[in-house]
Amino acid sequence: MKKIYTQSFALFFLLSISYLAHSQVNRSIDGRNNNLANPEWGAANTPLSRFTNVGYSDGISAPGGVNRPNPRTISNELFAQVDFLNDPRGMSDFTWVFGQFLDHDITFVLDNEEDASIPIPAGDPQFDPFGTGQVQIGMHRSAVAPGTGTSTRNPRNHTNIITAFIDASAVYGSEIEHANWLRTFRDGKMKVSQGNMLPFNTFNGEFEGTIDPNAPHMDDPIGLTEKLFVAGDARANENPLLLAYHTLFVREHNRLCDELRIQNPSWNDEELYQYARKIVGGLLQCIVYNEWLPTMGVELPPYSGYNARVNPSATNVFSAAAFRMGHTLLNGNLLRLDSNGNPIGSGPIELRFAFFNPLLVMEDGIEPFLQGMAAQVQQGMDAKVIDDVRNFLFGPPGAGGMDLVAINIQRGRERGLADFNTIRQNSGLFRYTSFQQINSNPEVYQALENTYGNINDIDPWVGMLAEEPMENSLFGPTILRMMQIQFMLLREGDRYYFENDAALPAERKAAIRNTRMVDIIKRNTGISIMQENVFMADVPNHTCGAVTAIGNVSTVNNAPLEGMEVNLVDVSRDLSARTLADGSFTIENMIACNQYEVKVDANSNDWSQGVSTLDALRVNWHITNERSLASPYEQIAGDVDNSGSLTTSDVLEIRDLLLEKQGQFATEQPWRFVDADYVFNRPNNPLQEDFESIATTNRNYDDLEILGIKVGDTDNSVMTASNNATANLRVRHIPGNRSHQVEFYFDRTMNIQGLQFDLNYDKRRMRLIRVRTNLPGFGSDNLSFDPTTASLKTSWMNLNDYNGTTIPAGTAVATLSFVGNNVSPCYNISFSEEDMRAEIYEDGKAFNLVLDCDSNVANNSNRPAQLHQNDPNPFEEVTIVRFDLPERMTASLSFVSNRGQVLHTIERTFEAGENQVTINRSMLGNYRGAIFYYLKGEGVDLVKRMVVE
Repeated sequence: MKKIYTQSFALFFLLSISYLAHSQVNRSIDGRNNNLANPEWGAANTPLSRFTNVGYSDGISAPGGVNRPNPRTISNELFAQVDFLNDPRGMSDFTWVFGQFLDHDITFVLDNEEDASIPIPAGDPQFDPFGTGQVQIGMHRSAVAPGTGTSTRNPRNHTNIITAFIDASAVYGSEIEHANWLRTFRDGKMKVSQGNMLPFNTFNGEFEGTIDPNAPHMDDPIGLTEKLFVAGDARANENPLLLAYHTLFVREHNRLCDELRIQNPSWNDEELYQYARKIVGGLLQCIVYNEWLPTMGVELPPYSGYNARVNPSATNVFSAAAFRMGHTLLNGNLLRLDSNGNPIGSGPIELRFAFFNPLLVMEDGIEPFLQGMAAQVQQGMDAKVIDDVRNFLFGPPGAGGMDLVAINIQRGRERGLADFNTIRQNSGLFRYTSFQQINSNPEVYQALENTYGNINDIDPWVGMLAEEPMENSLFGPTILRMMQIQFMLLREGDRYYFENDAALPAERKAAIRNTRMVDIIKRNTGISIMQENVFMADVPNHTCGAVTAIGNVSTVNNAPLEGMEVNLVDVSRDLSARTLADGSFTIENMIACNQYEVKVDANSNDWSQGVSTLDALRVNWHITNERSLASPYEQIAGDVDNSGSLTTSDVLEIRDLLLEKQGQFATEQPWRFVDADYVFNRPNNPLQEDFESIATTNRNYDDLEILGIKVGDTDNSVMTASNNATANLRVRHIPGNRSHQVEFYFDRTMNIQGLQFDLNYDKRRMRLIRVRTNLPGFGSDNLSFDPTTASLKTSWMNLNDYNGTTIPAGTAVATLSFVGNNVSPCYNISFSEEDMRAEIYEDGKAFNLVLDCDSNVANNSNRPAQLHQNDPNPFEEVTIVRFDLPERMTASLSFVSNRGQVLHTIERTFEAGENQVTINRSMLGNYRGAIFYYLKGEGVDLVKRMVVE
């Protein structure tokens, strides 16, 4: 009985609270009294909540991360983004802009006067180019929530000055004075200015009006104009895309007021305003939970109703780290497109020039920005951030510019966030033990390791962005978990969530559920055609039509290039295809009236393919005016250092590449590509022209002929098999007591302009100790020697005499000295053609070098008997024994234990020259340890030792 009474009293108490709250049908502007038992939860000007460990260095309020690298250093080493890196899932700019709009609806933490400036490392190329070491990025700490920061039990916390609820407070404001200024107090509507735009901070709301000193404060760190749009959130003028969202929802509010006034002619201004506000809040919630989050791959369990025990306040880790994820998604260019998907006359604008520039939306309205957002793919989710906010946030370096990456890192430290691993553990995820677990890409995890050293020192915002995305999600596991936690709190802890709001009838809730972001756009702008899911990029093609691009990629002498990746890039997307065996490619879904830039990727790192010493000679002859490169394509191929001219540097770089002293040339890839229709203005000096700029329009999309030029290959030999005449390089062996001389000579007099070869020798039998040559200028720069592979690469050219160096018949052109037992050069020396053709150049032509032994060297009767060490040794199961015999004979190979026991004998007739025998462990019984093996025959008695493990 007592238990029943207690429950009845509790029910009565809750009903009493509801009565005392005047049975509040509508949200309060400041969010109070949403939760009847905890009226401050989620309200404006209340502390953030915290569910992760405190990371203050003193456990109370001192910034953390004191032993971590400088934030600007981390920014430079990890986040520098050179090229646009589009989201591989194809999500549009609507995604990140909506994220910013939503962030401004649920969190806003002000700064106080405490300095948190970031010192710039001396010599920073952007902020301290003169190396003064005195530059700082100005920054202040977040304001302290009153009464916090007194002890480790009461660490510093921070105040969210706006409501945490998804309630469209960015549209209406979070304090009553702000909300009232935005209202007309007629028919429930909100103020607008000419063109159905947001009102300006003037008495009449128009740009031409006099500034109203009582207008709500709007942020303006740049001061481009004192006339600013006024919205429910002070940050609305930050960029024109954000302004477009604010404008859309104000227009939707006023449209609803017109609709409701017709449906409910007796309603007064307050009733119309509050009901329209309720619907707009519901639409925003519906877009968040039914469209935006699912498109990003954030899955939540089905809504199960309001839970009064859930605190919906924004969490510190979400506000200071996780929801700053959008900063990596920003695009450097804001597109302005017409209804056909074509750029408007004023074209795109760089983000750095759009900050706090509300005049941009006055010029052409919000429609071009909305069309551009729908068409352009946002940047990818990664630890890369465009320079517009990494170096030029709110101005250039030294003139107001800041680094948003460094600020985010510093913000997490001064807000007392724990390290990345601790936050993962607090969120129910395992702690990483290696950097490779964060991201399997070596470029990412090695950069992280090089920057931080200790995996437990990673700043949370850095770690969250560096994580490899989860399958079917934009996010890595940590941000995904943070998004799930925060948006569950915001939904379950909101008594006015539209699905729970008793003031909304079932048909109105159904109408909200059936509304998408595109519907709000269409009914409040002149846009009539746009993709159903605006968070996925799509170019309008209803006017221009989709066509198929057809083309071919080949060398300048019409040899087809297979496997080349052809990309057609316009303002919004990349279309690509790979060339087939005949060099052809086909790309569908190209918009006929768009202009595309054509980019070709060779997908190859074979820099030496088609490159020879002859190419270096040809470049040198061109430089010295002995023999000019015949075509512009040959000159382009010869500019290997990418300097825009042909110099001796190109000659030497070709030689060093052949000798593997450098891995590649200075160009971006081993191939350069030119439109086959391109006409050189100066064919004798083509390198200063923009010959690689290939574009297509609707006039030639079906006839794209592209020529590939292999860098370094001036004679276009890359696709041609060698059919050169042969030059016999004869081998002469001069035995000695300690070393053996091997001379190379020609049997006819030759005028040598250059040569190249990759000579291999048997390192088991001989060791190279010296190279001598009669070639002028030959030195160590012309050689590359690798004793581990017994490879001697040579690339030499006569740079001073076009006619070449005369080498008489029989005169040694080179002499190699070897140390070894019973050296037999004809059997132990060969040319390798794998990386470099063996060639000699005479009269501008290439001759294939072929080794040709003197008869006395080749005679097997002069080849001595030799027993080689078994391989492998020691061995477990199988080993191979090799030996040489001077002539065909019967011989025996015996295996004897170290105690003299004969374990196995093989006796048969072996051939002259090299022989080999495979030995299995089973032949030797169960013996382990040292074994002697003997080779015996007529005039042969040799022994060696092996080990059986």
